[in-house]
Amino acid sequence: MPAATRPRRCRWWCSPFGKEPLRLKPTVSSFRAASGAELPAEAVSLRLVDTVPAVGHMDPEKQLRRWPDVLRDLPADGFELTPGEARALWLTVQAPSDATPGQYEAQVTLTAEDGTQFPLPVRLVVHQLLLPPPSE
Repeated sequence: MPAATRPRRCRWWCSPFGKEPLRLKPTVSSFRAASGAELPAEAVSLRLVDTVPAVGHMDPEKQLRRWPDVLRDLPADGFELTPGEARALWLTVQAPSDATPGQYEAQVTLTAEDGTQFPLPVRLVVHQLLLPPPSE
């Protein structure tokens, strides 16, 4: 993929030497395509990836570690990021069956309690195919 069209990788760093936790509230915008097509923000859900203590089956030392495992609904007031901790968000987009194929862009914004905002661009490609409905 040419560098000009390659998605930009975003990283957000907090100092591991900080002493105070940081409360962040994420929001997501609508996804918009250059054609004018839109996937509304209501079609997007953000969840927090939580971890569980487990021993990795490939870990020769058999040490207990925290592994990403559980998707949790985000509390209304956001989530806390403590110094030295990394957190992941899971983004799910329910594109309708009649969505226009193409590349869409949106923004996830993390807002701190002091009002500081950290915008993160997100790119989504809707393909021209339709999956059958899940069987019950």
